[in-house]
Amino acid sequence: MKTAYLLLEDGTVYKGYAMGAARGTEGDALGEVVFNTDMTTCQDLLQDPTYSGQIVVQTYPLIGNRGIDPVSPSKFVASGYIVREWCVEPTDAHEFVTLDEYLCRLGIPGLCGVDTRALTRHIRDHGVMNGMITDTPEVTQERLTKMKAYRVPPAVGKITVSEPQRWEAANAAYEIAIPDYGFRRSILEFFLSRGCSCTLYPAYTPAEEILKTNPDGIVLSDGPGDPWDNPEIVEIIKGLAAVGKPMLGWGLGHQLMAVAAGMTIEKLPGGRRASSKPARNKASGRAMVTRRNPF
Repeated sequence: MKTAYLLLEDGTVYKGYAMGAARGTEGDALGEVVFNTDMTTCQDLLQDPTYSGQIVVQTYPLIGNRGIDPVSPSKFVASGYIVREWCVEPTDAHEFVTLDEYLCRLGIPGLCGVDTRALTRHIRDHGVMNGMITDTPEVTQERLTKMKAYRVPPAVGKITVSEPQRWEAANAAYEIAIPDYGFRRSILEFFLSRGCSCTLYPAYTPAEEILKTNPDGIVLSDGPGDPWDNPEIVEIIKGLAAVGKPMLGWGLGHQLMAVAAGMTIEKLPGGRRASSKPARNKASGRAMVTRRNPF
């Protein structure tokens, strides 16, 4: 296998082997290096628009043993993917493809053979930092400057719907409006199954355009990028909030709603991305298992 490396902006180097597009691509792949502690769902992760511009490290040591469904392309994907080991012979090999094949098809560079838990501890202890998947281990000043200057590019405008889209619930009881900042469409099933008909709007749709249909509530969706990269959307949310409609936000939508309310957003030194994070309600004492994909 072809040797490849992950370089971090603090000068740390991790040796591994090229996987996916990195096996045949010359040049460097830049991204913000983050980790995820899920044991499965690598396909959902790679197709999640919120990972746009990021290199994702999977802490679980063996990934892709079930195989990946090749018939589900996504508009935006992670900039890179790092695992300890990928499964060469998935259990559903007749229907699905290996992780390596999938990354090749999507053009995503990857690394395997890396001690992902040591890498995760480094990010956890020193904070999330930018990195580079590359063919050579030299840490030059040019590379350090390039990594330190990197910022995840704003992506909401590229991934949002181009015109309103409508989903009717079978037993419609409520009408909700969803400005689309870029989220997995599977989430719509949760609203539809609860009697909520949904209308998706392009992210930059004016507040008055959304409100003229008189929705029962407004849901601000998740999406990629940083909240302060979207000042136009913040102003739209202020207009939506002014009428007093019930409003819910998650992920980027939650952050944008907080900024619109005058709050300050601070980036966590190390994100906790996983599907099984415990959270306790201080008022009731009740503990719940939550899915996290934090800023």
